[in-house]
Amino acid sequence: MFRQKLTSLFRPGFHSAKWASLCLGFLLFWFHADGVAVQNVNGPSSQNEKVVIPFQYVNGFIVVQLTFQNLLPLRFILDTGAENSILFKKEYADLLGLNYVKTIRLMGSDLSREMKALVSNGVSLQLQGLPPSRQNLIVLEEDFVLVEEIVGVPVDGLIGCSFFGGKPLKIDYKKQELTIFTPKAFQKERLKGFQVLPLEVIQRKPYLQAEVRTQQQNSTSVRLLLDTGAALSCLIHSNTDSLLRPTGKLLPGNLGKGLGGDIEGYTGMLWELKMGDLVYQNLIASFQNLDSAAIRSDRLTRNGLLGNLLMERFTLIFDWNGGRLFMRPEKKYNRPFEFDKSGLTIFAFGPKLNRFSVRHILPGSPAEIAGLQAGDEIIKVGRWPVFWTTLARLNKKLASKEGKKISLTWLRNGEEMTSALILRNLFDTPQILPRTLKK
Repeated sequence: MFRQKLTSLFRPGFHSAKWASLCLGFLLFWFHADGVAVQNVNGPSSQNEKVVIPFQYVNGFIVVQLTFQNLLPLRFILDTGAENSILFKKEYADLLGLNYVKTIRLMGSDLSREMKALVSNGVSLQLQGLPPSRQNLIVLEEDFVLVEEIVGVPVDGLIGCSFFGGKPLKIDYKKQELTIFTPKAFQKERLKGFQVLPLEVIQRKPYLQAEVRTQQQNSTSVRLLLDTGAALSCLIHSNTDSLLRPTGKLLPGNLGKGLGGDIEGYTGMLWELKMGDLVYQNLIASFQNLDSAAIRSDRLTRNGLLGNLLMERFTLIFDWNGGRLFMRPEKKYNRPFEFDKSGLTIFAFGPKLNRFSVRHILPGSPAEIAGLQAGDEIIKVGRWPVFWTTLARLNKKLASKEGKKISLTWLRNGEEMTSALILRNLFDTPQILPRTLKK
């Protein structure tokens, strides 16, 4: 058991349409196929009691390699915020001759608008170390999500919770490994150092009860989706409870892009988030109002979500059938959070995803003061052309030390421009190093 109070600011760099820099007022989280009656043929199986699967952790996303239809190597994102697996690129399904059994409607992450997709039965998906698993797959008619521009690496789809067939799943962010257990192997697993919290599973997706304060007084209990498809720390649906309305300085902006289009909201300070014996204070979080139809008592399943940028500080085990979440803090889990200090939101594009376009500028930010505008293409950082870098490295540079001067060169209507921006704390709130509280 442990208890840690963290007074910190949130990290990301920025997003493109699905993942975001909360310090800019932008957030990316994956859309979800809520309430879609799509059942898997079978979950993954193996003769081994547990299987370890490597993954790549990029820009706050867990990316795994799989073999599609026993032939085509693809890259999927692990998304515990989605029930079903989804293929973004219909051309792959058509190339291998998939048959579609029905058309369904998908509910977006904003829970307001539905769109159509196709369902194919018995599609073979194979993760490394596992035999092929026959799954029913949702196929988007159009890749409107443009995930590659967001993550900065090729991405073809996502794996939802139902893929694992209820088998315990371990996520080790530090080692970048997934472990799938048989029930027998999980009973033998050494769980020293883990805190155990109740896990609620709704439509095969994991939810955690937590306590939240948006101001010093009046805490309220919330249900948060544990969403590995979200490159953020915390998102609060502020109109699901009167005590969840944000206070203090708020940065308005586009929180990302869901099935319903752009999602508007705010970034601000969450006074306190408590999960079991773990307490975060002054956490930079996003706040979003859900559509009024989505907060009906018969539809509302959550008050918000927790994403990878908080969960990456722990090793997690999802015991779906046992209704338990095991959390073990990493060595530096209580380090100060990084956060964007430029005001830029950037997309990666081009065949090699090594060209970068400005999507949004936060008003009054260092980026706006330096003269950048939405639509500019950044071509140099300092003296170096950007094709030597990646979206992740660029994000990290823009989240570096306050007061640092960064020279950027960009193209606008064919004209080359250069200016320097000086990074600063967009919330004007100093970071306070975490301290351990004694019981």
